[in-house]
Amino acid sequence: MEKISCPPKNYVVIHAHFYQPPRESPWTGEIPPQEAAFPYNDWNERIARECYIPNAYARINDSLGRAVELVNNYEYLSFNFGPTLLAWLEKRYPACYSKIIRTAAKSRKSLGHSNAIAQGYNHVIMPLASFNDRLTQVIWGLADFQARFGFKAEAMWLPETAADENTLRLLIDQGLGYAILSPYQAEMIRPVDSEKWTDISSGNFDTKRPYVWFDRSADGARIRSRSIALFFYDGPLSKAAAFENSLRDSATFAASLAAGFNPKSGEDQLLSLAVDGETFGHHHKFADMTLAHAFRHEFKKRGLETTNFAAYLAGHPPQYEAEIKKGPDGEGTAWSCAHGLRRWKGGCDCGRESGAQTNWRLPLRAALNWLACAAAELYAAEGSPLLKDVWRARNDYIKFFFNPGAETASAFFASHAAKPLTSEEKTKVLKLLEMQKNALFMFTSCGWFFSDISRIEAVENLKYAARVAAALEELGFKSIEKGFTAILELAPSNYPEFDNGRKVYERHARTSAPDTERFAALRLMEKFLFGLGLLTAGPVRFSTGKEEELTTGELTTVTGEIAVNNSLRLETTTCAFLYARYDDQFPLVWFAEPEKLAAMRELAASPDMDALSAGAAALKARPVSFEDFSYEGKAAIIQWVVRSIRHKNKSMLAKFLNDYLYVFKKNPKTDLAAFNEIAGEIELYAAEVFEILFDELSLSNDPALFEKIFDAVRALKSCQPGIKFAVHPLKAADCALDAVSQALAAPSKENLDRLLKFLELARYLGLSDAFFHLQNGLSEIFAAAAAGRQWSPYARELKALYEHSDIIIERFSLKLDELAGAKTENSKLTG
Repeated sequence: MEKISCPPKNYVVIHAHFYQPPRESPWTGEIPPQEAAFPYNDWNERIARECYIPNAYARINDSLGRAVELVNNYEYLSFNFGPTLLAWLEKRYPACYSKIIRTAAKSRKSLGHSNAIAQGYNHVIMPLASFNDRLTQVIWGLADFQARFGFKAEAMWLPETAADENTLRLLIDQGLGYAILSPYQAEMIRPVDSEKWTDISSGNFDTKRPYVWFDRSADGARIRSRSIALFFYDGPLSKAAAFENSLRDSATFAASLAAGFNPKSGEDQLLSLAVDGETFGHHHKFADMTLAHAFRHEFKKRGLETTNFAAYLAGHPPQYEAEIKKGPDGEGTAWSCAHGLRRWKGGCDCGRESGAQTNWRLPLRAALNWLACAAAELYAAEGSPLLKDVWRARNDYIKFFFNPGAETASAFFASHAAKPLTSEEKTKVLKLLEMQKNALFMFTSCGWFFSDISRIEAVENLKYAARVAAALEELGFKSIEKGFTAILELAPSNYPEFDNGRKVYERHARTSAPDTERFAALRLMEKFLFGLGLLTAGPVRFSTGKEEELTTGELTTVTGEIAVNNSLRLETTTCAFLYARYDDQFPLVWFAEPEKLAAMRELAASPDMDALSAGAAALKARPVSFEDFSYEGKAAIIQWVVRSIRHKNKSMLAKFLNDYLYVFKKNPKTDLAAFNEIAGEIELYAAEVFEILFDELSLSNDPALFEKIFDAVRALKSCQPGIKFAVHPLKAADCALDAVSQALAAPSKENLDRLLKFLELARYLGLSDAFFHLQNGLSEIFAAAAAGRQWSPYARELKALYEHSDIIIERFSLKLDELAGAKTENSKLTG
């Protein structure tokens, strides 16, 4: 029988490298406010809203702006997420996180190989790291991936695609199948069965096929059993997507990719792009929508089929061998530096902005290397009597800090303890390992990427360095900071106010370090100013007990006990506290030993703050005041105090607003626009009132709150249609997300009615962030309703939601009618 040949296919892989540096404070595990990300709290929040979440629900809109498709771009992209970013997403946006995890499994089922691959744990430049550090980065990255996705990664994204031969050997050691590199990292190629090499160091060669790199023996012979496939992405097309305007519309983008294939090839071809995932929505607004339309429509028109690297490799083993460049310093190369790896160690001006000098890069790396060496020496010296192998233990530490607790600690020590350890020895080991984790985090690549050592990325690395220095001091390595800052002083800043790296460190890194009591005081202030529980996102958890509140005139006090649990160290400490606030001043907190609680309760009855302070001093209680905090802590306290004052005066604020509106209501011909100062006051009062109402809405399911908000909006709009008022996007979005999660977790008429109220409110107020999250959640609800009859009891509520959603689903109204019919039929059967 004659064999039927299939026509060659044109495959496309678009790899999105999603990543943010670890932004959490190494002391608290929480991200402090970052003003440049306004109106969001921090850059993770802002980029999640602009990129990570939109790519899970990418809109294809009709001419009226209604969503006719919500596309999960992760189903079509090859992608990796930085482990520290995924950890943040899991806590902050669990629905988006779960969708990414499910999508990785779905692509693995449909293609035989997942779209998701791993990443070196915290994005260090691998060839510049020691062997032990490289190994830990790979092991932690792979372990984190398997714990999250439920299967082993087939490949690992190399941060900045930084690679040398030893890095490739390490990937081979771990059983990984391929790596993704820039075409400008290739040195030469040849057919696998040929001895003749072709120089392709200019980057001009066929990137539409996989290549293979072989490890070599000491005499230079290929080791056939040790190899890894290499995919070199299309350089010009990737550059056009990342830095030019090729993502302006889906047809142009798809056409540019289609033009990259060789029509005379006669065999399957793979055209691949690799870019920062943030390209799609953060760097280029609406690029997530461009991708969605290209994936669902434009690629099909041009005969382009999306796949992932592993799936393509399974059917197209490499026929060509490649060698990679050694770089000018013999350390390897990367995709974002034309001078080897000098961008991350000094010696080039890549990333230089507006004439700035980059002479700070070398001293920064030298200082961090010096500190890391000191930490490694102490870790080895102090850890060796307690652990069988300190470096194997560090590699396995990921299993503990991924899910810290007594059970994982027990398993860890069962594997690695050199002898039965006391609780004090276990705590010491965990402190040493935490220090090693922070020492690795000092080298996150973003610290060197831009123009100055005072930028937020470098400061974040220096905060981890400050934590390492503090740990070294705690473990007996005294005066370590003097040596570290002496080297940092050689790193010149471009800004006179900073002068050098030492001043940056002292002003922004070391001062951000709260001790346990300052951190506890901050949480107590938040609790008693807001009336909320003790909130924390990091490994340090707080709980209070034996609380007693007392108000004497303008003085309010709370006494009790606070327990501080550090899950990374398995430490719990308890102390007595006294919280005090006079009128609307900043609060103070005192701490003392638990046995002094009774004495502190007596103090709480003091007539004023002076008497209270004197009594606390006599008790030798330790005070924490506003002035003891860093800039971030002070900013948080100011916001909390303002919020508490706002709520205390909410009736007065509402009255002021209503009085203004009453005047203009009674004088309808008066144009508010002619009175700028008065208009500004009305807008200010309106903003304050809406802040209060949304605060209350976030804490209560009371339907009356919706009516209060609607009444306030109607009053404003009927009186002066042009009035401007704003609601903080995160506040409204969090309310919407909460409503969606409740409706999905527990479908009920009450929860769906609440969701409808939020939807109407978001539309009426023009709350784009809230409406965005509501649409995302509703798309999940509608998909579930279309797939089964378990939603039939709520057909009427679903129909109302659908009519207000601006989502268009073919024949969905008929489906809702079917559900309503099923509900009626069920009622007859049970009646």
